[in-house]
Amino acid sequence: MLRSPFGRAARVALPERSMWMLLALACSTASDEMDPPAPTDTGPGDDGVDTASEKRCEALPPLPPLPPSAEPLPGWMDAEDFAFDAEGNVLFVNGQDLVAQRLDGSLTVIVPGVAAGTAGTRFLPDGEHLMICDVGDGALLSVDVNTGDVEVVLGGLEYPNGLEVDPDGHVYVSEEVAGTVRRVDPSTGEDEVVAEHLYRPNGLRYRASDATLFIGSCGGGYVWAVTKDGSGGWSAPRVAVETPVAPGAPCEDAAVGDACGAPGGYLGACAEDGRGGLECASEVDVAPCAGLPDGAPCTTERFGNPILSQCVPATQWAAAFCPGSAGERVAACAKQPPGSACEVDGLPETCTMSWQQVPVCYARSEALADKREGCKGKALYDDCVSDSDLLSYVGQCVELVAEDGAGLGCTPLGVDGDGTHGYLDGLNLDECGNLYVTELRPSTVWRFTDAGGEAEEVYAGGMTGWISNLHWGSGVGGWEPQVLYGSERSDGMLLGFDLGVHGEPDAFPGG
Repeated sequence: MLRSPFGRAARVALPERSMWMLLALACSTASDEMDPPAPTDTGPGDDGVDTASEKRCEALPPLPPLPPSAEPLPGWMDAEDFAFDAEGNVLFVNGQDLVAQRLDGSLTVIVPGVAAGTAGTRFLPDGEHLMICDVGDGALLSVDVNTGDVEVVLGGLEYPNGLEVDPDGHVYVSEEVAGTVRRVDPSTGEDEVVAEHLYRPNGLRYRASDATLFIGSCGGGYVWAVTKDGSGGWSAPRVAVETPVAPGAPCEDAAVGDACGAPGGYLGACAEDGRGGLECASEVDVAPCAGLPDGAPCTTERFGNPILSQCVPATQWAAAFCPGSAGERVAACAKQPPGSACEVDGLPETCTMSWQQVPVCYARSEALADKREGCKGKALYDDCVSDSDLLSYVGQCVELVAEDGAGLGCTPLGVDGDGTHGYLDGLNLDECGNLYVTELRPSTVWRFTDAGGEAEEVYAGGMTGWISNLHWGSGVGGWEPQVLYGSERSDGMLLGFDLGVHGEPDAFPGG
């Protein structure tokens, strides 16, 4: 059984693209002093309603056109996440050190050697303890930014990635590999499961008004929502929004052994994940090569059909196995690096890495023909398979890129001519209840009105960018509260999106 893609909305064509700005040296206005108090009409009125917020939300500013780009501020982060403090700094882990950087580019090391390979970064409500996801050691850390003390609050986590803090100081952490989101008491390390059996949960954002936690899927292209009830329990996850090309989880509505698209979209099989759910696992067939030398003939299967191949040596991720590519294609590239010239049946081809990371002799024209063959007689977004010696996968029919000519081609789930879709990263909310989501490829920031409905394109950065997280300006040190800032990891800089509204309040007002 092939997994059927669910409800894909058409892309929303907007007449105007969002205003975005690269933070420029010429625009730097950082100050060592706190910003002056806001005008009196920005707070609650006599009835307790924030009148300024009401005015901003009554007529949500349209997404303005893209202005000329400014000179970027150099030296910014290659960091997964960041947080604003009360002094007008941006805090993030640079390499292994926790650093503070101001809008003028000046940088100070606060705590050296915090961790290598970090992700989510959030302040507790006291503004003194910074919570950080330590991906490398599978731990949730608490860093006292005044003393430099680093404490492991909770260990044994499977790829802790997304992080959020609610107004009461509870910490939420997503375990991307485990498919779980936990709520943690940072003072004791005690935790409870908020949601589980999710497909690669990543970015998190908490909405205090109704105790709802939004959870992004890094691969599925949708955002779940879970809500805390009056008894302290949590609702079952529900899909709140989907990006325009949302591939979904590869083993939804599937059974053990069904073909599926493994990470990267390539051929795998649905298997039990050990937690009561299913995951799509990449498969290699090791049994036919047990006790045999490299290059020995072997037989395996691909989509239920026998494939005569030859044994390839063990790698760092698999024992010696029988690849799902024809033996003559494997033999032609044995011990040859990718890109080497090769021949099959007297035809010049190139050694290219297969979906199983085995060099096989293949031509680009053959790969394109395989794509077209998988979509013969099919319509746009129909399920398809690519049954190929080079790239075998479960996919969907999409329009081929211009250089490959018109027509449909079978492409891995979540992939089409302009990128690999569904890899969601950062989440945030504005004061009007709109949800903002970053997508990896192509690098995009989406806005969903009232945390639902169709997606509006705030920013499109193409195939080379990567905006990993989003935070509203703190209003201190030149960081404007109506600007949504994003960490652009690929180019090591910070982007600002002037959207004319403020953000949903954070647990700590700085960030």
